[in-house]
Amino acid sequence: MESRAIPAQDTSSQSAWTLPEELQQLARDGAADVVADVVAVFQEDTAERLERLRAAVHNGDCAAVKAEAHAIKGSSSQLGASAMAKMCFQMEQMGASGNISDAAGVLAQIEQHFVEVAQAMAKLDLGDGSYGG
Repeated sequence: MESRAIPAQDTSSQSAWTLPEELQQLARDGAADVVADVVAVFQEDTAERLERLRAAVHNGDCAAVKAEAHAIKGSSSQLGASAMAKMCFQMEQMGASGNISDAAGVLAQIEQHFVEVAQAMAKLDLGDGSYGG
C-alpha cells in the first residue's frame, strides 16, 4: 500500500485532543475514510451518552452515572482525549461511591471539554486518502 503523509495537527488543539498514532498510521496507509468514520461515530455516540449522563445526574441515578461515565471514558481514551477520559473516570468513581453531589460541576467540565475535542477534531486534515472498503 502507498504511504501517505498526513499534515501535522494544529498544536493549539493538542491540549484537548491528539489523534492517536495508530489512527494516524491507518490514515497514512490509505484508510483515511475509516479514521474519519471512527471520529464521527465517537462524536455522535459521545453526544448521546452525555445527554444520558446529564439526565442521570439530574435524576440522582448513581448506577447510570457510573455506566455512562465509564463508556465515555473508554471511547475518549481510545480516541486520544486523555483529559476528558480522566474527568470521566472521576465521574465514574462518583457514581460507584453513590455520592454524586459534585457531579453537576464535573459534568459541566466534561461537556466543555467535549466541545473543545470536537472543535479540534473538526480541524483534522487526513488528506485525500481513502480505502477500498
